[in-house]
Amino acid sequence: MVYCGKPSKGCENCRAKRLKCDQKRPSCSQCSNKRRECRGYRDTIDLAFRNESQKVVTKYCKGFAASESSEDRHKLQNLGYPWLQYADTLKPTQIRPSINEPMEDVAVTFLLKDYIQGSHFEYLPALYTVGDVEGVLSTALKAVGLASLSLYASRPELRTQALMFYSKAITKVNNSLKSQNATQRDDVLASIMLLSLYEALTLRKTSDTKAWSSHIHGAWSLVALRGPQQFQTKVGLELFKHIATGVRLFCIQNCIRIPIQLRELVESAALYSQTPDPIFSQPSATEAFTDLRTDIAEGLLSEPDDIIARCEVVLRLVEDFFVINLSCQQYDRVAVGPPEIASAQKFCINFRNHQVAYAWNAAWMAKLALNSMIYKQELQVLKKAMSPEEMVSNASRTIRAVKAQEEIAKAAENVCATVPQSFQLNVPPKRSEKPLAAVFMGYSLIWPLFTVGANPLVTASTKDYIINTLIYIAREFKLPQAHWAEELLREGASDEAWMHMYHAF
Repeated sequence: MVYCGKPSKGCENCRAKRLKCDQKRPSCSQCSNKRRECRGYRDTIDLAFRNESQKVVTKYCKGFAASESSEDRHKLQNLGYPWLQYADTLKPTQIRPSINEPMEDVAVTFLLKDYIQGSHFEYLPALYTVGDVEGVLSTALKAVGLASLSLYASRPELRTQALMFYSKAITKVNNSLKSQNATQRDDVLASIMLLSLYEALTLRKTSDTKAWSSHIHGAWSLVALRGPQQFQTKVGLELFKHIATGVRLFCIQNCIRIPIQLRELVESAALYSQTPDPIFSQPSATEAFTDLRTDIAEGLLSEPDDIIARCEVVLRLVEDFFVINLSCQQYDRVAVGPPEIASAQKFCINFRNHQVAYAWNAAWMAKLALNSMIYKQELQVLKKAMSPEEMVSNASRTIRAVKAQEEIAKAAENVCATVPQSFQLNVPPKRSEKPLAAVFMGYSLIWPLFTVGANPLVTASTKDYIINTLIYIAREFKLPQAHWAEELLREGASDEAWMHMYHAF
């Protein structure tokens, strides 16, 4: 497949007569004025890639194909990593620019065609095809497209171009916010979320998440002003779900209570969702979990038994989420054996789509965190037990601690079992709407995998499996953040302050 330049967005009649088309819907002005049928517009994303002869590919694309080092591959094989045989099937569409095609256009097509497919950003193609080519959304897409292509194609020189378009996008967003209809413009809201993605993609090891957080705050401010009417369109609903996810992650990670207005909007949005959506079926558990972390951080909750009691309340809400979504049959458990996929798991889990995968991993992370709190508090009380009365209660506390440890092991096992489908290493799921895209799933797995690997109660084999998986993600999909996470696990660190950003991809 070769990138063949940006195709005309005009209708069929205007393209045939080489007329300038204003792309109005349902009929352009040229067709309306001449009272002829307007036959609609093409899908420009699919048209961007066409079959070309090998001669053209060789002539114009030499040097653009990504090279692989046999030495690097040998290192991974020495680690006992099993998935290298599948690597060729995981590569997104090869990026082969046609002659004289601006690199930013190549990058936008790469972003829309490969990088964000299956992610929270799936609403972008619909917005981009009807958007202004020189507008705020187009500029933000170029910034993120160049940043993602710089990483994936190992083209560091593209970072300068990406930064230039990022600066332009910020200026255009700020100018757009001055307009009277700014709060109702989906393209402005989507551009702000793209700016947050740019910050996540270009994060350096010594950076912080302030810039990402500022964009999430900006997007939330607009969403709060839009009100329930934003849910009347599919794009509006998808945008809200994306931003709500980012705000929740920020609140959880920073021990800040979820805004009441967001809680109310989530309830309203659920009424407009035509299919069961895990994002709307877990608000009470998410809010309770965030409130628990906030109360502990603020010193409002400090006694071991009080913390344990609250953890058990939140765990019941998480279990309710599992029951509700199990009834919808939103994932499959597929048994696997060593000949088919060599991993630490005896099974893998196939999800219906990314939204479901995200919600379940978040729920398993919550179970792991809550049971870790219970285990820690029970152990703390057991160590202080001195009187005969306290010693009598030791048995029940020990039982609860052991049960918590077992639940931690189950949650860890389930998170690890989501890895195979993420990289399409197992048989395609029966109910899957489409394969989960590998690149973005690589990002969204960093936080769950690190959370499991950093837990002191998981087994050594599970930790090794996670480290090897992160090595694989870093190498195959050029994600330096996965390499940082792997390094932290090897060092025994538990700093995850920046990883939540990638769970909002």
